[in-house]
Amino acid sequence: MPAEPRILIVDDHELVRLGLCALIASHAGNGTEPIATLEASTLADAMHLYAQHTDSIVLVLLDLHLPDTHG
Repeated sequence: MPAEPRILIVDDHELVRLGLCALIASHAGNGTEPIATLEASTLADAMHLYAQHTDSIVLVLLDLHLPDTHG
């Protein structure tokens, strides 16, 4: 059985993550397949989640200015 499709949201601002999750959830009932979200506030957490859910992540929304990254 294929894994449920997921979007990984990576941003250090909780309000941004919550807003994106709410936007994605609001479109779930429009005749499309529901998409679950995963959230991470650091690149390290995102890499851990990605390793756990590689087969189901279809999109990564990544903040390019995370505190634990360089450049």
